[in-house]
Amino acid sequence: MANAIKNYLKELSILGGFTTLGVTYSVWQAPNHWPHEFQILAGDQITYSDALSLQPIWIDARSIEAFESDALPDALHLNPSNWEAQLPQLALRWLENPSPIVVYCQSAQCKSSHEIAVELREHLPEAEIYSLQGGWPPIK
Repeated sequence: MANAIKNYLKELSILGGFTTLGVTYSVWQAPNHWPHEFQILAGDQITYSDALSLQPIWIDARSIEAFESDALPDALHLNPSNWEAQLPQLALRWLENPSPIVVYCQSAQCKSSHEIAVELREHLPEAEIYSLQGGWPPIK
């Protein structure tokens, strides 16, 4: 009986050691975001990875200088300064291939992608239109 208790305690201490080791490793190697944590998006926002899966029409709402120096392939430059010139081109592209439209701007703090998405919904009410969460940084 004494041997049975000794073996039981020995197995319990080994199990406790492995458990402690596993918990310590998990905490030390913890990811920045746990899998069960979801990003909260505004109603019109989409993440970059989700947008890629849609193969959208990309709208760059940044300055013309930023657009010309670095933009997504086939992105259209559309902001309030060139709205009248670019809107017909966007409408034509969307009518030829009705894909979702994703608008991005310079950073997560800029509001121009959201504002342009709102305007586009008025002009293209049938289109599926999003603003990109985080702006340009997730794309880089």
